[in-house]
Amino acid sequence: MKIYIMKQQMRQAKRVNYLDEHLNCLFYNGNPEIGFRHLTLQKGKTWCELSAKNNYFFFLLEGALIVDFNECVGYEVGKGEMIYLPRSADFKIFAKESADLIILSYGIPVQLCDKLSLSQLGAFITDFKYEFKSLDIRVPLDTFLKLLVKYLDSGMSCQHMHELKQKELFLILRAYYTKEEKVNFFYHSIAASLTFKDKVMGVYLEARTVQELADKCGYGLKTFQRLFYSCFSEVPSKWLMKQKAQHVKARLLDRDIPIKVILDEFGFSTYANFCNYCKRYVGDTPRNIRESVTLGFRK
Repeated sequence: MKIYIMKQQMRQAKRVNYLDEHLNCLFYNGNPEIGFRHLTLQKGKTWCELSAKNNYFFFLLEGALIVDFNECVGYEVGKGEMIYLPRSADFKIFAKESADLIILSYGIPVQLCDKLSLSQLGAFITDFKYEFKSLDIRVPLDTFLKLLVKYLDSGMSCQHMHELKQKELFLILRAYYTKEEKVNFFYHSIAASLTFKDKVMGVYLEARTVQELADKCGYGLKTFQRLFYSCFSEVPSKWLMKQKAQHVKARLLDRDIPIKVILDEFGFSTYANFCNYCKRYVGDTPRNIRESVTLGFRK
């Protein structure tokens, strides 16, 4: 017997029009382990589909749950509350009462602006006393979840819908929850992000390729790319290119450093190659960039 029941299997909800076309679409999300789900965890049953690769939001609409999370054992979550469980955590979800749930599971969060990035909360984590606890589902998050239920119960599972709703969720968290609440809620993900970021920032100047950077940080390439995007909201190759351009420009603006030294430092074999690079990524020729200092301004 299944320990949970998908809500769209429980009720005769209004279906989306042209459901067959939706189900056969290239962008239909057929992976139940990624995205939003609406389901019931029956009383006395334990959630057992957890993935070491995913982060989880649990939004409890009805019922009661008992959560064991790392050293915190027996924490009770009630109606109208939500919890966040990071990837690779040791936890168990038990239904004290039949629980009506929306669950969001994801590996890498959708890309948002820097102001919405979890890494931006890192400045608030110093000397922060962490305590595992739920957050209340407040206005307008409750309205967001009610509409999401209607989408999910009607059979809608477009990848674009899941991505848009995930973005909307983080916008709501940004606007209607305090930084202190978010730091405690996402504490483990923020701490992990900072640790990874420290590794990257400590060695990236020594790496000329993404593979070299991954090796220096002690990760396989695929794992490194996944963690990097999660932390920096950008693919590592593009980020490395930007960092290199910034450092090249800074060196050129220092007139005490001969251009030949800069060529050798950054691995350019000829001045022509270096000149083409500067025009493409820094915005002008090396000599013009250096001349801007003489003219009393910097581009």
